[in-house]
Amino acid sequence: MATNLEIANQALLELGSATITQADFDSPSSSAARVVSPAFSSVLKEVLSTYDFPILRVVSKLVSVGAPAVDTEFDYSFSIPNDFNYLNKVTTTEGFQNSDYRIEGSDVASLRILANETPIFLHYGKTITDASVLPDYLISAVVYRLAARIAKPLTGEINEREMMNREYEKAIKQAKRRASQDKAPLRSISDDNSSYIHSHQYGDV
Repeated sequence: MATNLEIANQALLELGSATITQADFDSPSSSAARVVSPAFSSVLKEVLSTYDFPILRVVSKLVSVGAPAVDTEFDYSFSIPNDFNYLNKVTTTEGFQNSDYRIEGSDVASLRILANETPIFLHYGKTITDASVLPDYLISAVVYRLAARIAKPLTGEINEREMMNREYEKAIKQAKRRASQDKAPLRSISDDNSSYIHSHQYGDV
C-alpha cells in the first residue's frame, strides 16, 4: 500500500524529477509540488471511476428522513451518504431490485433519493481520497496516470506524456483484470430477483 505522497513521488521519479516532502505536498512551494499536488485528487478519482472496483462497493441501509420537500408521487425522502460517488442500484429489504425511485439534487450535499418504501438499500461506489487504502494492483495505474497528467507542465515534453499514458493503459488493464477475479455479488442473485442494473454518474471525472 502507498500513501498519497508516495504515489506523487513515484510519478515524479518516472519523469526524472526530484521528490517532494509531505509539507511541500500539503502546501506546495517547489515547482514540482505546485504541479503534482493539485493534480492528485482528480487523477485518483479519474482512475477509480474507470471500473467498479471491489474497494469502492458499498451497501448502505437508508431510513427515510421524512416526506419529500415538494409534493411528488413519492412518500419518502432519503439522504445520500457523504462518501457517495455513483449509484449502482437500489434494492428492497427482501433484496429485490427497486426501480421505483428518483434522484434529485445537483451534488452530493443536496442529493436525495425519493422512494415509496422505507428502508431501502443503496448500492453505490464510494469516493476515496486516501490512496493508502487501495489494493496494490491499483497503485501503478494511479502513478502512471498522474505522471501522464503532469508530464507536459513539468517537463514540457509531449513524448513523456504519451509514454506515461501507454504505461497507464497497460496498468489499468491489469488492474481491471485482477479486480474481476476478486469481484463477487454483494447479494445472492437468483432467477427470481435478477434484473438489469443501471448506473448513474455524478460529478466531474
